[in-house]
Amino acid sequence: MKLIITLLLANVLAAYALTDKEEWVNFKSKNKKVYKTALEEMKRFSTFQSNLRKIKAHNAKEEQGLSSYRMGVNAFADLTPNEFKDMMTLSNSQRPEDKEITPTKLHYDGELPTEVDWRKKGAVTEVKNQSKCGACWSFSTTGTVEGAYFIKTGKLVSLSEQNLVDCDKNNYGCGGGYMTTALKYIEKNGIMADKDYPYEAKDDKCRFNKSNIAVKITSFIRIASGDEQDLQEKVELVGPVSIAIEANKNFQFYTSGIFDDISCQSGIQSLGHAVLAVGYGSEKGKDYWIVKNSWATDWGMDGYILMSRNKNNQCGVATDAVVAII
Repeated sequence: MKLIITLLLANVLAAYALTDKEEWVNFKSKNKKVYKTALEEMKRFSTFQSNLRKIKAHNAKEEQGLSSYRMGVNAFADLTPNEFKDMMTLSNSQRPEDKEITPTKLHYDGELPTEVDWRKKGAVTEVKNQSKCGACWSFSTTGTVEGAYFIKTGKLVSLSEQNLVDCDKNNYGCGGGYMTTALKYIEKNGIMADKDYPYEAKDDKCRFNKSNIAVKITSFIRIASGDEQDLQEKVELVGPVSIAIEANKNFQFYTSGIFDDISCQSGIQSLGHAVLAVGYGSEKGKDYWIVKNSWATDWGMDGYILMSRNKNNQCGVATDAVVAII
């Protein structure tokens, strides 16, 4: 039976062009993909081929000027859209209402700069990798706290996502969570540095040591829901902002350009991924947000994506966003 499956897999591979087989081999090698059975590999190869056709079709449109961004094969190319969505979800539980947290307007009357990039100012740590743990919420949270601490002290400290995954019992570890809940935890308890509490990409027992607290925030500010002008003001005047977005099936394979996708939803129930807005700008008349992801540097533009700005809150960039205050 095993021999039959292996021969069947070989026939499936032979049915495609040499370049497709090479892409599959390169994909497995680059991403260290090993499948338990030949049957599983057949299934993954079929998904890979489907995604590859989608990527090539999209890029053909981009080359004709019909799209503002490109897609490419990455570590998620053997996953279906539903599998990908399940891996990266914010939470499997009901979103907290946080009725006591109201948006705070800054009443800024000046003219905001046309571009801001907190990376150039030293307020953003390296791109991290959440791996197969649905802890995007913790990476987004540490990002805004890291930025706030740098702005306050001039020191950039990489903070511990694992501390939040293990110890914030009001969130759900690798099963998801929310940034406001995580910020409440840091406000009350503080958070350790990544070097003292390194990331494991799994749920583990809490090993928080209050004698090793690296940062404690005083508060955090919620952005007015759906208000990109308010989000712009907070990014410029306060620092990197933790945002929730819809990471749709096209987002999965983003590689470059400005992600302008009309299929991307903005409603709060559509938001399934947490990231960090570290700046904004414009290119050839198109406004964008500079967004840091937590899927390592092989994804997107060295781990970043440019997302459409001032396009009716596309992908929900301003629907559920908060920024930490030290």
